[in-house]
Amino acid sequence: DEVLKINEICAEAEYKMEVYYANKIINSIDPNIELKSFIYYKNYQDLARLEYLNLDFFNNNIKNILFVWSWPLPLTAIVLAQKFDLKITLLDISKQAVELSKDLVKSLNIENKFEFITWDITKFTSNNHYDVIFLASLVCQSTDNKIIFSHINKSINFNNILVRTSSWI
Repeated sequence: DEVLKINEICAEAEYKMEVYYANKIINSIDPNIELKSFIYYKNYQDLARLEYLNLDFFNNNIKNILFVWSWPLPLTAIVLAQKFDLKITLLDISKQAVELSKDLVKSLNIENKFEFITWDITKFTSNNHYDVIFLASLVCQSTDNKIIFSHINKSINFNNILVRTSSWI
């Protein structure tokens, strides 16, 4: 269907943009300054703060977060780790995305706040308890979205789930 094809094109372009900016930040003289010059950084700061405060209202002790489909430039996770001192696990099936994320948070000197997992979310299990699971908006647009939600519900111990999306497909 045409909408699905357009979503795929946009997702591919966004992924390439994240790869570009992750590398730009990693290779800069001052990665923290370069991060703040990213075109969407202010929006991510505002959104991450709002999401955290809303979640904190319902669960006053958020410490451990899982991000599903974190991609190469996990801005929300970075902002949350810097502002709220959280332990964050980034999960992505793409080895490239995970490796770039590792290099990025290391360049920002916040690698001690992160754990990285290269794995398929539909096969992921964990003995860890997560206060919040963040799902990337593209999870909802995936043809596997029902499988992903069902698997998360059955296989991962969590308190809250936050889905960032503009539409449910």
